[in-house]
Formats: sequence, C-alpha cells, structure tokens
Amino acid sequence: MEHEESVFAHPVNHIGDVKYDDDDTGIEEAFCKVFKHFREILNALYAGQEPGYKKIFKHFVHGSTLVKHHGFREENEVRIVVSPRPTNPDSFFYNCADVSKPRKAIRYRRRGDSEVRYIELFGEAPLPIKRIIVGPSRIQNLNYQTISDLVTGSGIEVVKSEIPFLG
Repeated sequence: MEHEESVFAHPVNHIGDVKYDDDDTGIEEAFCKVFKHFREILNALYAGQEPGYKKIFKHFVHGSTLVKHHGFREENEVRIVVSPRPTNPDSFFYNCADVSKPRKAIRYRRRGDSEVRYIELFGEAPLPIKRIIVGPSRIQNLNYQTISDLVTGSGIEVVKSEIPFLG
C-alpha cells in the first residue's frame, strides 16, 4: 500500500473494516461530520454560495464506501478505496504534487450489462487471501467445488454463502 501511494498518482484514500447498516453507532461514527455540516452546505447551495464540500468530502467518501447492507455481514469485509487524481488543475480534487507521478491505466471489464472501471493494485504481489465465500447462485454447489479444486493445498478456506439466492 505504501509503495502504491508513494509511486503512483492515486493515493490510498483509506482502508478499513466495513460497517454493516444494522450498527447505528458505526454509521453515526462514519458520517458524523457529514451530518454535522450537511444543513449548512445545503443552505449555501440553495443560496447560490460556495457550499463548502471540503468540510465533508473525506468523511462522506469514507462513510459511503465502508457502509454495507447487514445481509452481507458474513463477509466480514475489509475495503481498500483508491481514486485516481484528475489531471485538470481546475478540479476540486486536483493535487499539484501528483503531476510528476505516473498514472495507472484505467481498465474495463463487463459486469452484467454494465462496464466497470478499475485500476490494478499491487502488481503481481499475491493478496493475503484467507477465505473465499462462494456467493448465492443456482449453481452454488458447482461453484463451490470449482473454487475448492482451484485452491487445494493453498490453505485458503472455502465456504458457501448463507445469503439466500433470490434469482
């Protein structure tokens, strides 16, 4: 993570445990600054003034990327949030310190009918995967067996999701 942040123009915004939405205290902690300043930002916006997004931006991104529906609690997920910096100096998110750093290529993959953008992190370094949860599916048993066969001998635990399949 430190290498990625020091070399490339897309700093690690944050890394952390996901907070599940049945934990009101966790959500309040994640969004406390957003809740505190939201009214004044809206009032400024409606009055045609500079709304002062800087007061909440970091907290909004942090909260909105680390809160997830409680049905996925079994994942016990940790998330890494990274966002490439814009090259436009007029952008709110522009950082002149990143000008000399190389940018990673934005890659694309299909997910259903949508195209998903992403950047590759860590190069060829293996991630410290300890457990794979095979998601709900009509063919969950087949998927479970396929994954189990792929990771045999690796020490990675493979389990079936307990989330009911609704498709």
